[in-house]
Amino acid sequence: MIVVYGTSQKTHQIYPGEFLIQTTDTDFELTGLAYDTKFNLNNEVKLFYDSNWFEVAPAWCALPIPITPRMGTLPASYYDAVRRAAAHLKK
Repeated sequence: MIVVYGTSQKTHQIYPGEFLIQTTDTDFELTGLAYDTKFNLNNEVKLFYDSNWFEVAPAWCALPIPITPRMGTLPASYYDAVRRAAAHLKK
């Protein structure tokens, strides 16, 4: 699995290779995020999808009780933003 870094800091500064998901976006609730968050496609890490890196969230965090580590998803409405960021990756 490839994971890219994300932060809720300095979301007003978007650099080449980054995209922003905002709390005011129509599909924000589907993302599982709590704050405006920018993601940096220039900084990716390859991880095994196993219990060393991913665990199911504690049951008190969400209902229904989670059965996988996934806490959200990237809705299709963000695909164009990801494509634009990918087109500007640092070489």
